[in-house]
Amino acid sequence: MNNEILSPAEMAEADRLTISAGPRDGIGLMRNAGAAVAAVVLAHFPAARRVHVLCGPGNNGGDGYVVARILHDSAVDVLMWASGSPKAGSDAALAASECPVRPRPLSEFAAETGEILVDALYGAGLSK
Repeated sequence: MNNEILSPAEMAEADRLTISAGPRDGIGLMRNAGAAVAAVVLAHFPAARRVHVLCGPGNNGGDGYVVARILHDSAVDVLMWASGSPKAGSDAALAASECPVRPRPLSEFAAETGEILVDALYGAGLSK
């Protein structure tokens, strides 16, 4: 397997090509990404006191909503912190609507020793 670091434009093109080739759409890719992260958390940190998921308003944040949902469904103590709401009609908004964990304001985030943090704030497309 060849490992490469893709630029934001290359990653966007890889996502576009993957979606166009099927069988997954954008939310399908998001669900897969979130499931992969949740699986790592469950496998490597089974004794964690709590997991904090930090979500941005874009697709990276959508991945975080999926992570939070899966961890919640796995009986993990999970708190979610959001920097903003996903754009209506986006895959991230769909992921957020499927997540039973209600986000708290990111400005109030604080973690304690022994807790796990999942960073789903901003992805490769951040231009700020």
